[in-house]
Amino acid sequence: MKTQLIAQIERELEMIMDTNDELAINKHLYTIETLARLAQESQSVSVVHQSTPKPKVEPAVTEQELKMMGAKVPDTNTNSKNLAVTDDGFGNGESLFDF
Repeated sequence: MKTQLIAQIERELEMIMDTNDELAINKHLYTIETLARLAQESQSVSVVHQSTPKPKVEPAVTEQELKMMGAKVPDTNTNSKNLAVTDDGFGNGESLFDF
């Protein structure tokens, strides 16, 4: 794609050399500017695709440390005996407010 953009820029430069009309020159200069920006954007997009994935970072504070500090930590071993049973099977959390 980059070679196509460069070829088009060269064609626009040739058209500028062939004309003496100020309006036509400005039109070709604007086209060259637009093509140059397009080439620059396509280059920056390809750089983004080359980025390396970041390694997964472990949390700085473990669940046990959170419990020791008094924070509420979701219990992963929820006992099914403590859950309320409903007619439709929904809202069977540990709390009255689990809808």
